[in-house]
Amino acid sequence: MQFIDKIMNVEVLKMPVGKAFLLTAAFGMANGLSSTLDRMVGGRLPAIAVQAGVAAAIENLAPVKNFLGADLSELISVAALTSGINNQFNVSGTIVNLLDKVTAILPGATPMAIQAPVAATTAQSEMSGYQMGNSSSSMGQARTQIPNVDDVDLALLSARGYQTA
Repeated sequence: MQFIDKIMNVEVLKMPVGKAFLLTAAFGMANGLSSTLDRMVGGRLPAIAVQAGVAAAIENLAPVKNFLGADLSELISVAALTSGINNQFNVSGTIVNLLDKVTAILPGATPMAIQAPVAATTAQSEMSGYQMGNSSSSMGQARTQIPNVDDVDLALLSARGYQTA
């Protein structure tokens, strides 16, 4: 798909904005498909199995792959697998904890104790895509993830003495 290539090549100040946009869209597509598959199987499978099923379907069903194109199919598959692995094994949370321990021993560095916000309970928030700061899975399983950018910004401002609303 030629328009996907155009989006993918958009850069602003040497930052791959187009790729970031497509990856975000791929996470949304993967999570939407995973939620649908999870409902179809009645919530009986772990999140990683549902996400792997989505990735396998995207990559192995010729009509789907032909419609989406090789690049978009791969991007959605990677997004689904990434989400499933992170939901199952909390890779992001583990890395954040390790980095916090490292920054705690640096001279002059104050460790940031950032906690993931309380999970929203509305269906809209569960279906809104890959929620970096959300602490519950759309598959109904508990997970801990790194906070989103807004949470980090608020924590940094608060740590520096700025009052936030």
